[in-house]
Amino acid sequence: MVPLQLTLILTRGRLQKMKKTRFTLFFLGVIGPVSMLSAATISTCYNAALRQSELILEQRELILQSREKIVQAQAAGAPTLTGTATIFTQAGAGSGDVGSSISPAFQPVAKITATHPLFRGFRDSALLRQTERLVSAQVTIKHQAMALLYLQVLESVYTITSLERDIANISTEIELYGRRVSDLKNRAQIGRSKMNDVLATQSTVAILEVQKKQLEAQLSAARDTLAFLTGLAKDTRLEVPLPSTGVPELPPIATYLSGISDRPDVILAQYQLKLADDEVA
Repeated sequence: MVPLQLTLILTRGRLQKMKKTRFTLFFLGVIGPVSMLSAATISTCYNAALRQSELILEQRELILQSREKIVQAQAAGAPTLTGTATIFTQAGAGSGDVGSSISPAFQPVAKITATHPLFRGFRDSALLRQTERLVSAQVTIKHQAMALLYLQVLESVYTITSLERDIANISTEIELYGRRVSDLKNRAQIGRSKMNDVLATQSTVAILEVQKKQLEAQLSAARDTLAFLTGLAKDTRLEVPLPSTGVPELPPIATYLSGISDRPDVILAQYQLKLADDEVA
C-alpha cells in the first residue's frame, strides 16, 4: 500500500490528465495508511480493552440475567390467565332438529382459566428484594473489574513509555561512548592516552549494550501484555502526555477517607452482607 502511494506521488506531474475518478481513488489510498499510523492514547487503549475483556462481557451477561430474574420474581405473584378455543366441524351431521342438536355440524368451544398463587407471607417480597440487591452487586462487580482493567492498561502504557525512553537514553550514551572510544584510540596512537583507557571505555559500551538488550526484552514483554489486554497491534504507537515537572499539591487526607464508602469493593461487601441477611431472614 505505501510503495504504491510513493510511486503515485513521484509521478503526480504525469497524472494531471487523468480522470477525476482516478484522483478520488488516489486520495482514498492515501487516507487509509495515515489513519492506521495514528497514535493510540490511554483512552483509546482503555476502550479497546473494554471491548476485548472477557470478564467485562461476562459481567454484562450476568447483569442481564439478574434483571431477568427480577422480572420473573415480579411475575411470580401476579395472576395467570390462560385461554383456549377450538372449532369442530363435521360433514354429514344429523338432519332434522333432533340430529342437529345431538351432533351439530359446527361446534365452537372456548375455555378461559385464571389462576392466582397462594399468599405465602412476605417470602415473595424478600425474594424480589434479594434479587434486586443481586443486580446491584453484579453492577458493582462490573465497576470493580473496569477499575482494575484501567489500572492494568495504565500500568502497561506507562511501562512501555518508560522503557522506550530508557532505551533512547542508553542509545545516546552508547553513541557518546563510541565517539569517546574513537577519540581515545586516536590519542593512544600518538601516545597521549593509554590502551587501558580504551579498553575501559569499550567495557562500558559493552555493559550498556547488554542493558539495552535487557530493556528491549522487557519492552517486548510489556507490548505483548498491552496487545493481550487491548487487542491492538503490538507495534502500535502510543501517545502519552508528559507529567508535570512540579510537585502537585495534594488534598488533605480527609478527602481520601471520605471516598472510602464509594469504593466498588466496599459497596460490594455491603451488598453481600445484605444478601446474607436476606438468606437468614
